[in-house]
Amino acid sequence: MDHNDVYEICIEGGPRAHWQIWFEGVELLSIQPENNQPERTMLVVPGHDSATLFGILAQIGSLNLRLISVELRPTP
Repeated sequence: MDHNDVYEICIEGGPRAHWQIWFEGVELLSIQPENNQPERTMLVVPGHDSATLFGILAQIGSLNLRLISVELRPTP
């Protein structure tokens, strides 16, 4: 794994202003819905920091947000 790799975590619902506090240091991106899908938010987490990744996944669970996917995106 390269230090520039990132995890992309997709959750249901559009980003809310207060989410930035909950997910400090993580980039939040809005994903526009397609084909009647619900709005989604992508959280971009540095791939070299597994402690942050697991903390964010725990936070998603404790906030009862719907997790859609988690993917590792290697850098080219």
